[in-house]
Amino acid sequence: MATTRIVGIDLARFVAIAGMVLVNVTVVMGGTEEGGGWLGSLERGMQGRAAALFVLLAGIGCSIMARDDGRLESARRRILRRAVFLLAIGYAWQLVWSGDILHFYGFYFLVAAACLGVSSRGLWAAAAAVVLGWLGLHMVLDYGVGWRWTDLSHPDFWTAAGQIRNLFYNGWHPLLPWCAFLLGGMALGRLDLGMKEVQMRLLLGGMTVWALATLVSAAGKEAFMDAGALDLFGLPNDWRHAVVLFGRSSIPPTPLYVAAAGGQAVAVLAACLMAGSLWGGTRWARTLGATGRMALTLYVAHVLFCLGILEELGWPAAGGREGAAQRTAVFLILAVPSCALWLRFFRAGPLESVMRRLCG
Repeated sequence: MATTRIVGIDLARFVAIAGMVLVNVTVVMGGTEEGGGWLGSLERGMQGRAAALFVLLAGIGCSIMARDDGRLESARRRILRRAVFLLAIGYAWQLVWSGDILHFYGFYFLVAAACLGVSSRGLWAAAAAVVLGWLGLHMVLDYGVGWRWTDLSHPDFWTAAGQIRNLFYNGWHPLLPWCAFLLGGMALGRLDLGMKEVQMRLLLGGMTVWALATLVSAAGKEAFMDAGALDLFGLPNDWRHAVVLFGRSSIPPTPLYVAAAGGQAVAVLAACLMAGSLWGGTRWARTLGATGRMALTLYVAHVLFCLGILEELGWPAAGGREGAAQRTAVFLILAVPSCALWLRFFRAGPLESVMRRLCG
């Protein structure tokens, strides 16, 4: 079976890793307040965006796997095995890290396996449907049920009702609407991502969607604040509905958030694909790409190192965004050369190797 390795995708995974570490460490260290200068702007710009890029890349990876395998049923079985693997380690990891995304990935892969034979147009339609499905749920359900806002946790996660609500509606990365990133990624993965024309269309398209979502959000919020009331779709005049209709936060994951984060993810992907096409053979690209190839291992490692070891050592003394940025920088400084060195002797990272051995 032939394997397609696109350097730009590995570079995009590196960008997602860096953003993920910064956001997670900042949340834990209590650095999510407004302001914060350029560092605050950077961190807020990454909130919900790094994870969206990861899920988009997962969808692309599923389509590439199906294409390289050449047999739809064989690829579907591999994806299903990986889904079971991620569900197992994800639910176990939930005991350590309450913000876990791996068990969500397991369910994303179940969706991907079911949708491998769907046309690209059908995938885009399904992506739109899950976004509208979440919006419909929000009209009848209280998003805050199950959340403990003081520490951003879900105390009823392990109950049946809490699990269903968390998985489909108001968890960190619920299937509605986060599957939109996966399904869009599956459609993009069927394109020839090595073509310059495709890369340019993705860059322009992603930036356009990102910009339009941002402008609509800003205009909508301003109009709502000026009017002091909102009467759309028969909704009560309540600020919470303005957040849903015009907000771009990942909590709650509003339609404009999905559009903005999706457009941003596509634009970043395109930029990384272009960089890979131009400089894929250089040492820096190979080094950063090696880090991107070990995303699963680094996902677990950043929790153990940044939020475990460094937390126990009490370093750095500074908290908030400053301390989070320092921990993130140290982690990446250690991770980048370590990954490059590891892949000089092994074909994949430690956890990636286990998954390949067990799941193919």
